Amino acid sequence: MDRGIKKHSDLITVHELTKEYHNPLIDVKAEHSLIESHKNLVFHFPVYWLNFLSLLKQWLDEFLINSCAFGRSGTHVKNLKIVLAVTVRSECVDYDKECRYNHSLEKVLAPFKLTVKYCKADYQKFFAYYNSDSSPSAEITRSAKNM
Repeated sequence: MDRGIKKHSDLITVHELTKEYHNPLIDVKAEHSLIESHKNLVFHFPVYWLNFLSLLKQWLDEFLINSCAFGRSGTHVKNLKIVLAVTVRSECVDYDKECRYNHSLEKVLAPFKLTVKYCKADYQKFFAYYNSDSSPSAEITRSAKNM
């Protein structure tokens, strides 16, 4: 675990879906309890083939869509600040309009932003850690400056 997270472990809850769910069933009630005990939510995931991983998609389908958007009260994430912290194997320049992907990372993440806004949560600007396979310290500093 990152030492910054350890230092503030009284303020931060790390909930790793890949460690929590080894089968295809998501415990929506447990996820409700966890989310309702926080004011902010950070989704940290790799951008993989210009998308996010299937377990996160499943979580979104079962938790956000069924429980928050269409659930009985439909307000479980209303006004909750939600931010994306993504790792990207490509370099930042690859997401320029005229380069490798012909789309910005913001455009790639647009479906996530639309889902969050649809659920009436407060979508915050994403943080991207580009070139995640390179030297960590230099790239983290560069990515942080681009925020």
